[in-house]
Amino acid sequence: MSVLVHPAFLSGNMQLDERLKTIYEMLDAGCVPMDVGTDHCKLPIYALQTGKISRAYAGDVREGPLEAARRNVEKCGLTNAVTLRLSDGLSALTDEERRDIDTVVMAGMGGLLIRDLIEKAPFVKTERKTLLLQPMTAVYELKDYLRTAGFETIQERIACEGDKLYIVIKAAFTGRTDGAADPFYHLREDPLFACYLTAQRRRFMIQKNGLENAETRDDTRLAEVEKRLRQIERYGDF
Repeated sequence: MSVLVHPAFLSGNMQLDERLKTIYEMLDAGCVPMDVGTDHCKLPIYALQTGKISRAYAGDVREGPLEAARRNVEKCGLTNAVTLRLSDGLSALTDEERRDIDTVVMAGMGGLLIRDLIEKAPFVKTERKTLLLQPMTAVYELKDYLRTAGFETIQERIACEGDKLYIVIKAAFTGRTDGAADPFYHLREDPLFACYLTAQRRRFMIQKNGLENAETRDDTRLAEVEKRLRQIERYGDF
């Protein structure tokens, strides 16, 4: 079976889109990351090419994307720097690899899937591990899980790609569950904060109107939507 090399790799040094670039900027220099759901392995390769890291792990649950990642790693001459794993989340890592990895990246997947993958990997519940998470859906549910499961949010950023805004969360396990319940607390200083709040308010207002006019009323979901709107409105005009 032939596997095409992603065009971004053909020129030697590749470029990241704004979503992945934001994650890259949040990586600690010299860290040892595991990129879960790596697909074409763009993030680890870029971080290696720029010298921000010296080695990385990357995994995917599907053989096709993992083979594409392998071809790209070989194309860039980084075979000795990237360890590839066919893995459902972090399950295929050896004990030695789990000790070696200090940063887990989960990007481009649903927030509930990210939550489930973290729950299946108890070894990340240590202060020596950092999580970099970029959920495509269920952002609030993931934030609630992190807080109640003992993870402290270190930093959050908003990435803008086209007309879409994405949240990137950097967190580490502390065991404490008394972190900020406000899902916007760590975003307040981001230059895109007002744009994000405006988009979120619009989204929840549409949901609220739909729920209020539905033939079958879902009071639980309506209460959740109204809660989010109150959290947004605390920040006043934006």
